[in-house]
Amino acid sequence: MGILVTGASGFTGRALCAALHAQGQTVYGLSQRMPAVTPWHSYACDLRHSAHVDELMQQLRPHALVHLAARSFVDDSDYLGFYDHNVVATTHLLEAARCHGVQRVLVASSANVYGVPAADALPLSESAPLQPVNHYGASKLAMEHIARTYAEDFALTITRPFNYTGPGQAAYFLIPKLAAHFAQRKPSINLGNLDIARDYTSIDDVVQAYLMLLDCEAAAGHTVNICSGRVSSLQQLLDLFTQLSGHQLQVHSQAQFVRRHDIAVLSGDYSLLHQLCGWQPRQSIPDLLQSML
Repeated sequence: MGILVTGASGFTGRALCAALHAQGQTVYGLSQRMPAVTPWHSYACDLRHSAHVDELMQQLRPHALVHLAARSFVDDSDYLGFYDHNVVATTHLLEAARCHGVQRVLVASSANVYGVPAADALPLSESAPLQPVNHYGASKLAMEHIARTYAEDFALTITRPFNYTGPGQAAYFLIPKLAAHFAQRKPSINLGNLDIARDYTSIDDVVQAYLMLLDCEAAAGHTVNICSGRVSSLQQLLDLFTQLSGHQLQVHSQAQFVRRHDIAVLSGDYSLLHQLCGWQPRQSIPDLLQSML
């Protein structure tokens, strides 16, 4: 019984497909463009084209679906693209899943649906108010609402990952950018808002959460945070990288890197995920940063 993974050539998709393949699962990886040769079955499919999505779903007839594909970079100026990829494309995919007998669906949303939380609301549980402040977060919240209309058609779980990272993540994300500058021993780095703190999880722990959720019948019908419950400030990350690398960077804050409606502190509560399937984060922040160096 096959498992279909969308966004299979992305950071999370590659890691999840590899983990499923290592388990002996039949894996169908969908990407917008055909990726390089992989040990699992790979297909090119633009999810915005409903007829192509339906044809491929009818051909493959997977038992389970993990929907990771999204327009995900928060600073992307193509705001219509967020809704085209995250809402319209998801609707095409879920409709095809309903029509062709998919039984288990995991849909990746984002912690950005919470918006700017009050300090006394942290860490955020899944019942926290949903007040996104950018098009990415708004499109993900709309996607959640659409996904729930299919809850009677298959066992549906929606995940809200907080920040996560690891080796292989694109260099325009914060921690890979820091790791590259320290590893290359560059003299300085340009960053945006220095007064931020985030809840970081390793890609290995996130993949483990997806693997456990696929096997967790109790998770059907739930929306769950994937997070570490630990907050690291940007200054703490810089200090850790300095200790691990033995290199000192001069840091410059540049206005062009500061996001509108930037969130000062964002942290999550993963107790529901732990309660449902026993998941908890395993990799420490120093070990994660070391692996990226």
